Amino acid sequence: MEKIIWTKDRIMRLICFCVCETFCLGSALYMAIAARGGSQIGICLVSGLCLTLPTVLERLLKIRVATPVYIFVLLYAIGPTLGHAYTFYYLIPWWDTLLHTVGGVVFALLGAYLPRLFYKNEEDCPILLCVLFGLFFSITIAVLWEFFEFFCDRLFSTDLQSDTLLHEFYSYILGDKSTGNVGFSGAINEITLGGVTVDGYIDLGLFDTVKDMFVESLGAALYVIVFALDKGKHCSLSRVKKISKKVE
Repeated sequence: MEKIIWTKDRIMRLICFCVCETFCLGSALYMAIAARGGSQIGICLVSGLCLTLPTVLERLLKIRVATPVYIFVLLYAIGPTLGHAYTFYYLIPWWDTLLHTVGGVVFALLGAYLPRLFYKNEEDCPILLCVLFGLFFSITIAVLWEFFEFFCDRLFSTDLQSDTLLHEFYSYILGDKSTGNVGFSGAINEITLGGVTVDGYIDLGLFDTVKDMFVESLGAALYVIVFALDKGKHCSLSRVKKISKKVE
């Protein structure tokens, strides 16, 4: 069998994983006891599952994730639990924007490395290919995530695509479709829905969706720019080098 060498690096990774996993599973149990709702329990469990993804990718792709990046991804993975179960989305207005921006960086980091797997020597992979693949891979993940949020909202009556209050808007419905003139709503001070009065027109997720995809694309763009300037020399992912010895 293969002997495991318990270095400080490996121990640190294990401790961080156990702390984050315990937090997610403990949060799920707490939410269940407090009867806080199935969606909150689900988010905690999904976050706990996501914590295993870096290790799974390391095993499947036979790569090594740098420890700082590994810990960074673990902290990112528990972000939705903090936001949804512990109401960080409401206590900290920019929490959702932060997670989407960081997500852009994380997925661009992975995407920028993937083309290197098809080359015998990682250094032979063109930097431009890594940059473009990293950028578009991250943007694709952002779009797929918004699809997921949309279908969750439609099928399970959630509100992942947060609403935005508008006080004016333009629409063909208010204008003349036959001439292509766009109509203006005028000032909207308040509307009443189901007996509840709100200060403006409720946009059902469009602004939130576009904002999320924009900031995630921005995070991806920032990463690939740094990657390109560095010419991939300090890539945080690398192929595993077999340094361990087999023992009987």
